[in-house]
Amino acid sequence: MLNFFLILILYHKNKMKNTEQIFIDEFPLLLMTNDPMTRLCRQLSQKKEFVTFVVYNILHMVTIVFAEQFGLKFPETDLHPHFDKVAVRVKKKIFMTINKSENRVCVRLNAIDQDVFSRFNAEIIHPVPNAWGKYGWTLVYLKKVRKSMFQDIVTCAYCNVAPPKLAATIKLGG
Repeated sequence: MLNFFLILILYHKNKMKNTEQIFIDEFPLLLMTNDPMTRLCRQLSQKKEFVTFVVYNILHMVTIVFAEQFGLKFPETDLHPHFDKVAVRVKKKIFMTINKSENRVCVRLNAIDQDVFSRFNAEIIHPVPNAWGKYGWTLVYLKKVRKSMFQDIVTCAYCNVAPPKLAATIKLGG
């Protein structure tokens, strides 16, 4: 199932006050026939005060399911419960935890990778704000990060934690 983003542009003309307002809002949307958002779109399109709405595919969005599946694509990885999260491990060493409730992951990077990725945008990627951050643990917010960057981050985390022979089988940036 593809993730979509709905950009809803609301144009409301108040005839009584002779004013015009434009509201722009965006939110995730799964296009399914029984989806409440699809029904809402149909309803809004029938009202005259709503000028237009646009749906476009955000192929670069990262979901929890994608994060789990991508983490498991590496050799000798598995999912394992880790407190209230899910850990993705290689040879029983954690390289990524997935926090479903906060829609983010935490990855183990080396100091250089952590610095490089964090400089991109500190709202999307930043060290854990405690002692764990000094050990390379880095938070990545899934709603904001591009899929290609997420893949690079997780690949670096895997190569940082995996035994050298396994890490050597991974092609970085490809």
